[in-house]
Amino acid sequence: MVQEQSRRRFLQVAAAGATSVGMSGVASQHSLAVPAIGGPAAVIQTGTLVIDRTDRRAWNRVSFGTSFALSPIVIVQPVTARFAPVAVRKVTRRGFEFNFSGGLDDQELHFPQRLSYVAVARGEYTMTGTSLSVAAGFTTCGPTPSSITFDRSFDDVPVVFTQPQTTSAGDQFHETRALTQTSPADPQSCTIRLDGPPSIDPQTVGYLAFERGTGVLDPPEEIPEELLSRYEVVSTDRTLTDSWHSFQFHQRYDQPVVLVESQSNERGSTAITHVSDLNSGGGSLRIADGRPTRASPARTERIGYGVFENEFVLFA
Repeated sequence: MVQEQSRRRFLQVAAAGATSVGMSGVASQHSLAVPAIGGPAAVIQTGTLVIDRTDRRAWNRVSFGTSFALSPIVIVQPVTARFAPVAVRKVTRRGFEFNFSGGLDDQELHFPQRLSYVAVARGEYTMTGTSLSVAAGFTTCGPTPSSITFDRSFDDVPVVFTQPQTTSAGDQFHETRALTQTSPADPQSCTIRLDGPPSIDPQTVGYLAFERGTGVLDPPEEIPEELLSRYEVVSTDRTLTDSWHSFQFHQRYDQPVVLVESQSNERGSTAITHVSDLNSGGGSLRIADGRPTRASPARTERIGYGVFENEFVLFA
Protein backbone atom coordinates (compact mmCIF):
# COMPACT_ATOMS: atom_id res chain seq x y z
CA MET A 1 0.00 0.00 0.00
CA VAL A 2 1.00 3.62 -0.44
CA GLN A 3 1.95 5.34 2.78
CA GLU A 4 2.97 8.88 3.63
CA GLN A 5 6.25 8.42 5.46
CA SER A 6 6.31 10.79 8.39
CA ARG A 7 6.41 11.24 12.12
CA ARG A 8 3.52 13.74 11.85
CA ARG A 9 5.93 16.66 12.04
CA PHE A 10 4.39 20.02 11.11
CA LEU A 11 5.88 23.47 11.18
CA GLN A 12 2.87 25.68 10.56
CA VAL A 13 3.51 29.35 9.96
CA ALA A 14 1.22 32.03 8.61
CA ALA A 15 1.63 34.40 5.71
CA ALA A 16 0.75 38.07 5.62
CA GLY A 17 -2.91 38.71 6.31
CA ALA A 18 -3.55 35.55 8.32
CA THR A 19 -5.44 36.07 11.54
CA SER A 20 -4.79 32.79 13.32
CA VAL A 21 -3.57 33.35 16.88
CA GLY A 22 0.05 32.46 17.55
CA MET A 23 1.22 32.40 13.93
CA SER A 24 3.93 34.69 12.64
CA GLY A 25 3.85 36.42 9.26
CA VAL A 26 6.43 35.09 6.81
CA ALA A 27 5.15 35.99 3.34
CA SER A 28 5.29 39.40 1.72
CA GLN A 29 2.71 41.39 -0.20
CA HIS A 30 3.72 39.42 -3.31
CA SER A 31 1.64 36.49 -2.06
CA LEU A 32 -1.34 35.87 -4.33
CA ALA A 33 -2.90 32.89 -2.54
CA VAL A 34 -6.68 32.93 -2.13
CA PRO A 35 -7.61 32.66 1.58
CA ALA A 36 -9.40 29.48 2.52
CA ILE A 37 -12.93 29.77 3.87
CA GLY A 38 -12.82 29.70 7.64
CA GLY A 39 -9.03 29.86 7.98
CA PRO A 40 -5.63 30.24 6.33
CA ALA A 41 -4.82 28.53 3.03
CA ALA A 42 -1.79 26.30 2.48
CA VAL A 43 0.94 27.83 0.31
CA ILE A 44 3.52 25.01 0.35
CA GLN A 45 3.28 21.39 1.47
CA THR A 46 5.94 18.70 1.24
CA GLY A 47 5.86 14.97 1.83
CA THR A 48 7.44 11.57 1.34
CA LEU A 49 5.55 8.62 -0.17
CA VAL A 50 6.35 4.93 -0.08
CA ILE A 51 4.90 2.50 -2.62
CA ASP A 52 5.01 -1.30 -2.58
CA ARG A 53 4.38 -3.95 -5.22
CA THR A 54 0.63 -4.04 -4.71
CA ASP A 55 0.34 -0.39 -5.79
CA ARG A 56 2.65 -0.45 -8.79
CA ARG A 57 -0.02 -0.63 -11.52
CA ALA A 58 -2.75 1.37 -9.80
CA TRP A 59 -3.46 5.07 -9.61
CA ASN A 60 -2.75 5.95 -5.99
CA ARG A 61 -4.50 8.80 -4.20
CA VAL A 62 -2.57 11.13 -1.89
CA SER A 63 -4.46 13.49 0.43
CA PHE A 64 -2.91 16.75 1.59
CA GLY A 65 -2.71 17.30 5.32
CA THR A 66 -4.23 20.76 4.76
CA SER A 67 -6.42 21.76 1.81
CA PHE A 68 -5.32 24.46 -0.63
CA ALA A 69 -7.65 27.29 -1.66
CA LEU A 70 -7.14 26.33 -5.35
CA SER A 71 -5.60 23.33 -7.07
CA PRO A 72 -1.81 23.58 -6.54
CA ILE A 73 1.12 22.59 -8.73
CA VAL A 74 2.45 19.17 -7.70
CA ILE A 75 5.95 17.87 -8.45
CA VAL A 76 6.69 14.21 -7.57
CA GLN A 77 10.18 12.72 -7.83
CA PRO A 78 11.44 9.16 -7.29
CA VAL A 79 14.36 9.10 -4.84
CA THR A 80 15.44 5.49 -5.23
CA ALA A 81 18.24 4.02 -7.31
CA ARG A 82 16.11 2.45 -10.07
CA PHE A 83 14.36 5.23 -11.94
CA ALA A 84 10.78 4.80 -13.12
CA PRO A 85 8.52 7.50 -14.58
CA VAL A 86 5.91 9.07 -12.34
CA ALA A 87 2.69 10.43 -13.80
CA VAL A 88 0.39 12.84 -11.94
CA ARG A 89 -3.31 13.48 -12.54
CA LYS A 90 -6.52 14.69 -10.84
CA VAL A 91 -4.77 17.40 -8.83
CA THR A 92 -7.33 19.08 -6.58
CA ARG A 93 -7.33 21.31 -3.50
CA ARG A 94 -7.31 18.19 -1.33
CA GLY A 95 -4.84 15.88 -3.05
CA PHE A 96 -3.65 14.18 -6.25
CA GLU A 97 -3.19 10.81 -7.92
CA PHE A 98 0.06 9.29 -9.21
CA ASN A 99 1.16 6.16 -11.02
CA PHE A 100 4.65 4.78 -10.54
CA SER A 101 4.73 1.63 -12.66
CA GLY A 102 6.24 3.10 -15.83
CA GLY A 103 5.93 -0.25 -17.59
CA LEU A 104 8.79 -1.73 -15.54
CA ASP A 105 8.45 -5.21 -14.09
CA ASP A 106 9.30 -6.44 -10.60
CA GLN A 107 12.76 -7.57 -11.71
CA GLU A 108 13.61 -4.00 -12.73
CA LEU A 109 12.33 -2.29 -9.59
CA HIS A 110 13.10 -2.90 -5.94
CA PHE A 111 10.25 -2.34 -3.52
CA PRO A 112 9.32 -0.44 -1.47
CA GLN A 113 9.98 2.68 -3.56
CA ARG A 114 10.33 6.16 -2.08
CA LEU A 115 9.16 9.44 -3.62
CA SER A 116 9.38 13.10 -2.63
CA TYR A 117 6.65 15.59 -3.46
CA VAL A 118 6.26 19.36 -3.20
CA ALA A 119 2.91 21.09 -3.74
CA VAL A 120 2.71 24.89 -4.10
CA ALA A 121 -0.36 27.09 -4.48
CA ARG A 122 -0.57 29.05 -7.73
CA GLY A 123 0.90 32.51 -7.32
CA GLU A 124 4.08 34.28 -6.25
CA TYR A 125 5.52 34.31 -2.77
CA THR A 126 8.46 35.90 -0.97
CA MET A 127 9.11 34.64 2.53
CA THR A 128 10.01 37.48 4.87
CA GLY A 129 13.51 37.25 6.35
CA THR A 130 14.67 34.57 3.92
CA SER A 131 15.66 34.17 0.28
CA LEU A 132 12.89 31.61 -0.31
CA SER A 133 10.83 33.06 -3.16
CA VAL A 134 8.75 31.04 -5.58
CA ALA A 135 6.59 31.52 -8.66
CA ALA A 136 4.13 28.68 -9.30
CA GLY A 137 1.92 28.30 -12.35
CA PHE A 138 0.76 26.28 -15.36
CA THR A 139 1.50 26.28 -19.05
CA THR A 140 0.34 24.18 -22.01
CA CYS A 141 3.09 22.78 -24.20
CA GLY A 142 4.09 19.93 -26.51
CA PRO A 143 7.39 18.83 -28.09
CA THR A 144 8.04 22.40 -29.29
CA PRO A 145 9.65 24.52 -26.53
CA SER A 146 7.26 26.93 -24.83
CA SER A 147 8.63 30.10 -23.24
CA ILE A 148 7.55 31.11 -19.71
CA THR A 149 8.04 34.67 -18.48
CA PHE A 150 7.79 35.06 -14.71
CA ASP A 151 5.68 37.93 -13.39
CA ARG A 152 8.00 38.44 -10.44
CA SER A 153 11.64 39.53 -10.66
CA PHE A 154 14.26 37.07 -9.47
CA ASP A 155 17.60 38.38 -8.24
CA ASP A 156 19.36 35.52 -10.01
CA VAL A 157 18.36 32.76 -12.40
CA PRO A 158 15.86 30.59 -10.47
CA VAL A 159 15.79 26.81 -10.20
CA VAL A 160 12.75 25.46 -12.06
CA PHE A 161 10.98 22.13 -11.49
CA THR A 162 8.31 20.90 -13.90
CA GLN A 163 5.84 18.05 -14.32
CA PRO A 164 2.79 17.37 -16.49
CA GLN A 165 -0.35 17.74 -14.38
CA THR A 166 -2.51 15.81 -16.85
CA THR A 167 -2.07 12.49 -18.64
CA SER A 168 -2.40 11.44 -22.25
CA ALA A 169 -4.58 8.61 -23.49
CA GLY A 170 -3.19 5.10 -23.38
CA ASP A 171 0.27 4.33 -22.06
CA GLN A 172 2.20 7.28 -23.46
CA PHE A 173 2.13 9.10 -20.13
CA HIS A 174 4.75 6.57 -18.99
CA GLU A 175 7.13 7.97 -21.61
CA THR A 176 6.28 11.66 -21.28
CA ARG A 177 8.36 14.11 -19.27
CA ALA A 178 8.71 17.87 -19.12
CA LEU A 179 12.20 19.23 -19.81
CA THR A 180 13.37 22.61 -18.56
CA GLN A 181 16.00 25.03 -19.80
CA THR A 182 16.98 28.14 -17.86
CA SER A 183 19.55 30.74 -18.89
CA PRO A 184 21.96 32.58 -16.58
CA ALA A 185 21.61 35.53 -18.95
CA ASP A 186 17.84 35.78 -18.40
CA PRO A 187 16.60 35.10 -14.84
CA GLN A 188 13.05 36.17 -15.70
CA SER A 189 12.13 33.32 -18.07
CA CYS A 190 12.65 29.69 -18.99
CA THR A 191 11.57 27.26 -21.71
CA ILE A 192 9.65 24.02 -21.16
CA ARG A 193 8.92 21.22 -23.62
CA LEU A 194 7.58 17.68 -23.53
CA ASP A 195 9.76 14.70 -24.29
CA GLY A 196 7.85 11.60 -25.36
CA PRO A 197 6.35 9.81 -28.37
CA PRO A 198 6.33 11.90 -31.59
CA SER A 199 2.53 11.97 -31.56
CA ILE A 200 2.26 13.22 -27.97
CA ASP A 201 -0.57 15.69 -27.46
CA PRO A 202 0.00 19.03 -25.70
CA GLN A 203 -0.42 18.76 -21.94
CA THR A 204 -0.84 21.04 -18.96
CA VAL A 205 2.54 21.34 -17.28
CA GLY A 206 3.03 22.76 -13.79
CA TYR A 207 6.18 24.68 -12.93
CA LEU A 208 7.79 25.85 -9.68
CA ALA A 209 10.51 28.50 -9.99
CA PHE A 210 12.48 28.99 -6.75
CA GLU A 211 14.99 31.72 -5.91
CA ARG A 212 18.31 30.14 -5.03
CA GLY A 213 19.27 30.34 -1.37
CA THR A 214 19.75 28.52 1.92
CA GLY A 215 18.16 29.31 5.24
CA VAL A 216 15.70 28.59 8.01
CA LEU A 217 12.12 29.80 8.14
CA ASP A 218 11.55 31.64 11.40
CA PRO A 219 8.81 29.80 13.35
CA PRO A 220 6.36 31.25 15.87
CA GLU A 221 7.83 31.70 19.35
CA GLU A 222 5.91 28.74 20.77
CA ILE A 223 7.42 26.30 18.22
CA PRO A 224 10.43 24.42 19.70
CA GLU A 225 13.77 25.33 18.14
CA GLU A 226 14.34 21.75 16.98
CA LEU A 227 11.38 22.16 14.62
CA LEU A 228 13.00 24.94 12.62
CA SER A 229 12.26 24.27 8.97
CA ARG A 230 15.47 24.33 6.99
CA TYR A 231 15.54 24.63 3.21
CA GLU A 232 17.97 25.14 0.36
CA VAL A 233 17.63 25.71 -3.37
CA VAL A 234 20.87 25.31 -5.30
CA SER A 235 22.06 25.33 -8.92
CA THR A 236 25.49 24.02 -9.85
CA ASP A 237 27.40 23.09 -12.99
CA ARG A 238 28.69 19.54 -12.67
CA THR A 239 30.46 17.16 -15.01
CA LEU A 240 28.52 13.92 -14.78
CA THR A 241 28.45 10.47 -16.36
CA ASP A 242 25.97 7.63 -16.02
CA SER A 243 27.80 6.65 -12.81
CA TRP A 244 26.57 7.75 -9.40
CA HIS A 245 28.02 10.95 -7.91
CA SER A 246 27.65 12.09 -4.29
CA PHE A 247 26.34 15.53 -3.37
CA GLN A 248 26.16 17.24 -0.01
CA PHE A 249 23.47 19.49 1.44
CA HIS A 250 24.49 22.80 3.01
CA GLN A 251 22.44 21.92 6.10
CA ARG A 252 21.31 18.76 7.85
CA TYR A 253 17.70 17.58 7.60
CA ASP A 254 15.65 15.23 9.75
CA GLN A 255 13.72 13.77 6.77
CA PRO A 256 14.79 15.50 3.53
CA VAL A 257 12.31 16.00 0.71
CA VAL A 258 14.33 16.50 -2.47
CA LEU A 259 13.60 17.64 -6.02
CA VAL A 260 16.39 17.52 -8.61
CA GLU A 261 16.15 18.57 -12.25
CA SER A 262 18.56 19.45 -15.04
CA GLN A 263 18.34 23.14 -15.93
CA SER A 264 20.32 22.85 -19.16
CA ASN A 265 18.14 20.65 -21.35
CA GLU A 266 18.47 21.88 -24.90
CA ARG A 267 16.58 20.79 -27.99
CA GLY A 268 17.50 17.16 -28.61
CA SER A 269 18.64 16.44 -25.06
CA THR A 270 16.75 13.81 -23.08
CA ALA A 271 18.63 14.09 -19.80
CA ILE A 272 17.05 12.37 -16.79
CA THR A 273 18.37 13.11 -13.32
CA HIS A 274 18.28 10.16 -10.93
CA VAL A 275 18.48 10.57 -7.13
CA SER A 276 19.18 7.92 -4.50
CA ASP A 277 20.74 7.20 -1.10
CA LEU A 278 19.19 10.19 0.64
CA ASN A 279 20.28 10.88 4.19
CA SER A 280 20.29 13.88 6.52
CA GLY A 281 23.36 15.38 4.88
CA GLY A 282 23.15 14.52 1.18
CA GLY A 283 22.65 11.78 -1.38
CA SER A 284 23.70 10.48 -4.77
CA LEU A 285 22.75 11.53 -8.29
CA ARG A 286 23.49 10.60 -11.85
CA ILE A 287 22.49 11.84 -15.26
CA ALA A 288 21.21 9.50 -17.96
CA ASP A 289 19.69 9.77 -21.39
CA GLY A 290 15.99 9.14 -21.65
CA ARG A 291 16.57 6.51 -24.33
CA PRO A 292 20.06 5.15 -23.58
CA THR A 293 21.78 2.86 -26.05
CA ARG A 294 25.23 2.81 -24.44
CA ALA A 295 27.13 4.27 -21.52
CA SER A 296 26.85 8.05 -21.48
CA PRO A 297 30.06 10.05 -21.92
CA ALA A 298 30.97 12.79 -19.47
CA ARG A 299 28.71 15.79 -19.89
CA THR A 300 28.41 19.11 -18.11
CA GLU A 301 24.92 19.75 -16.83
CA ARG A 302 23.52 22.62 -14.81
CA ILE A 303 21.78 20.74 -12.01
CA GLY A 304 19.20 22.40 -9.79
CA TYR A 305 17.93 20.90 -6.57
CA GLY A 306 15.66 21.90 -3.70
CA VAL A 307 15.68 20.37 -0.22
CA PHE A 308 12.93 20.81 2.39
CA GLU A 309 11.94 19.09 5.60
CA ASN A 310 9.33 16.36 5.32
CA GLU A 311 5.76 17.44 6.10
CA PHE A 312 6.61 21.12 5.99
CA VAL A 313 3.40 23.18 5.74
CA LEU A 314 3.34 26.92 5.05
CA PHE A 315 0.05 28.80 5.37
CA ALA A 316 -1.26 32.04 3.91
